[in-house]
Amino acid sequence: MATMKKSFGLLLAIGAIFVFSFLGIYILQNKALSSELNTNKYHYLQSSLHLEFAKEYIKSLTFDEIDFATLDLSDDKYDIVMDIKSEETQKTTHIFVSPKDGTNVRVYDKVVVVR
Repeated sequence: MATMKKSFGLLLAIGAIFVFSFLGIYILQNKALSSELNTNKYHYLQSSLHLEFAKEYIKSLTFDEIDFATLDLSDDKYDIVMDIKSEETQKTTHIFVSPKDGTNVRVYDKVVVVR
């Protein structure tokens, strides 16, 4: 009878360790996912601010001042690239912004400048 109590106690201890280890892994996964989500939100916000800056810069130029095919406004943390398609009466600027740290955050917008 004493060995049955010890066996049951050992089984109960193994079960508790098993349950708490899965619970711990679940909590750590949620924290890691939440941290990654916060990082992506931060990069999206910063990329959006850089995008707004690039849009305002293109809008501040006159039609004749936009005489380049590409413009790179990248800094040490963000890639800001503008591709410009020129036509007779309008110039279409495609603006791409992404962080350099390797996250999958990318933002895009198009600005059309009319003569």
